[in-house]
Parts: sequence; structure tokens; C-alpha cells
Amino acid sequence: MAGHGTRTRLGSPRAVMLTLTAVVLGAAALSGCSSSASSSSSTTSTSKPSAGTRYYVSLGDSYATGVQPDASGESVSTNQGYPDVLYNDVRPSMPDLQLVKLGCSGETTTTAIKGGTCHYAEGSQLAAATSFIRSNQSSIAFVTVELGANNFETCVPNGNVDTGCVLDELATVETELPQIFQQLRDAGGPQMKIVAMNLFDPFLAAWLSGSEGQTLAQASVEVLMEFNQTLRSIHRAAGTRTANVAGAFSTYDTFSNTTDLPGRGTVPVAVARICQWTWGCAPPPQGPNEHPNAEGYRQIANAFRPLVS
Repeated sequence: MAGHGTRTRLGSPRAVMLTLTAVVLGAAALSGCSSSASSSSSTTSTSKPSAGTRYYVSLGDSYATGVQPDASGESVSTNQGYPDVLYNDVRPSMPDLQLVKLGCSGETTTTAIKGGTCHYAEGSQLAAATSFIRSNQSSIAFVTVELGANNFETCVPNGNVDTGCVLDELATVETELPQIFQQLRDAGGPQMKIVAMNLFDPFLAAWLSGSEGQTLAQASVEVLMEFNQTLRSIHRAAGTRTANVAGAFSTYDTFSNTTDLPGRGTVPVAVARICQWTWGCAPPPQGPNEHPNAEGYRQIANAFRPLVS
């Protein structure tokens, strides 16, 4: 993977923030471009549509396809992702609801718009979503979106952070994510319910590796908080509500708030959540892997739940 060739020496707060952003988000993205990235994961529930059928349309990357490591450590899509959990949770109150699952592992905001990662008859994930929404405008119950983290994948070539790449991709997210929301809104109308999410911090797992890891884990929270504030501003401007996944994972909890983590002793609650709800602290071959486990995906779904009813 080639970067932009610009390296920034750690020093200024801005350089530190950008570098850590690439490490945190790039690490999560690297495992998101695995086996399921070559084909679309577009699915719907199998029941026959009725006159009262409504649709839940899910867009996103590996989190939206429920990626987890299999027994050999390969990251694969599952039916345990947060859209699957959310769909099953909402169905009792919306018995005619059907899930349209369009997520693509490894997707960036750019490929969601232009295509190239997964195959869609319409050319891209966004085109598939807007085509479906436009054709079923009066029957869309809600839409969920989770995109942006994978943009930073190419900014960490061979473990080296390319800060010029980070700057470019931050600008790309700030440009393209609003475009994605606007196209969804144009297709579905001003009243269509769109809910996006902020991010938890998978890099908190570094806390367990010693003093340097603890320093980096603490810094990563500040970085992610700033990125999440950017996401929230984008969501607000687009008339989109934000599922507070960071809050669900206790990402911003003070590090003095501790708990006992079996096998690890006393650790900050935020660190414990990563170990309990992701594969980030798991031993090989399944770990370390930044994707949520089944319980983690449930917690993400729980963050969405009150915003889609």
C-alpha cells in the first residue's frame, strides 16, 4: 500500500492527533478489508413483501456486515452484525419490517459513492441504496449508516503513518460523508429517518501491553473524541441522528474508573469494554482483531435502538 510520502515528526498537538487518528482508525480498517470485501453483502429478509411491508436499509462497512474472525483468524461476515440484531429487536413492534443489508466490508466513503470494493448491479453501495429507497420511498422505516473509518487504511503502509495521507482522508470524509447523506435524503425525502453512529476506540486494547501502550491508549481517546465530534457535526448538518456507540462502550470514561477483568486484573472500564465486546484482546489465531464480537454488535444495536423507533 503506497502513501502520499509525507511524514510528520511527532511534536505539535496537531501532528500527534493526526498520527494517532491514522493508527486508531487505520488499524480498525486493515482488518475490515478481508475475505468478504470482494462481493456485495446485500441481503433482505426472506419473507414475501406484503402491502404493509416497511424496510430497514443498512449501509456501511465491515461493522454493518457483522465481520468477526473465524476459528482460523480470518475475518468473515456473519449474521450477528448490529443491523441483524437491531432488525430482530425492532420487528416485534414492526412485524412487517424487512432488512435490506447493503454493507460492504472494506468500504470507504469514496468506494461507497463510486463503487469498486463490492459488486452492486447499480454500480455502488450508495447507488443501490438510493435506487431502492427511491423505489420504495413511502415504505422506508429507517436507514442506518456507518462509514468513514476505512478511509484511513492506506495511511499506515507497513506500520508507518503517512500524515499527508491522513490530512487528505480527513478532508475526504468531511466532503464525501455529507454527499452520501444528501443523496440518501434526496432519494427518501425530508422526513426519512436516518441514523448514523460514532466510533468506539479499539486502540484501548493497547493498555494491556505496558506503560507505552497505556500512554498511547489514553491519547487515542482524545483523538477519537475529536473525530467523533467531526462526525456528529456532519450528522447534525445532514439532519441525521447519532447513535452514541462511543458512550455505549464507555470510551470516554476516566481511566480512574476501573473494574476487574478476568485474567487481566484491574483495568479501566473503557479497556474492559474493548476486551469484553471485541476481539481486540483475544489470543491468536482469532485475535487481536478490532471487530466487535456478538455482544459488541449487540451493544452497538442497543445504541441505535431508541433512535429508530
